[in-house]
Amino acid sequence: MPITHDSRLISPPPLIVRARRYLVQLILLGLAVHLLLPQLTTLKHAGQVIRGMVLWALALAVVSQVLSYLGSGYLVQRIVALVGQRLSVTRGMLITMAASSVGVVAHN
Repeated sequence: MPITHDSRLISPPPLIVRARRYLVQLILLGLAVHLLLPQLTTLKHAGQVIRGMVLWALALAVVSQVLSYLGSGYLVQRIVALVGQRLSVTRGMLITMAASSVGVVAHN
């Protein structure tokens, strides 16, 4: 039923437009489930490995990973500085972590 406002008729969006919007969301959700579900067994195995590690080895692994991301963030900052732009090391680290996460999911 059209709604009148200032003597103009405003009609709801057509059913096809709404159906397309929901279809795209449903396809993206299905794709996300398809890509992320196989990663759960990998995470479970990684958790078992971490629980079996001695504390000093776990701390060394965490520190090494943080330093690796810090170095990657610095590298991204310096590359951006080559074109005269500014980027913090923290933002460079976040970009590196996001790219790594996408790479892990897209690998399968």
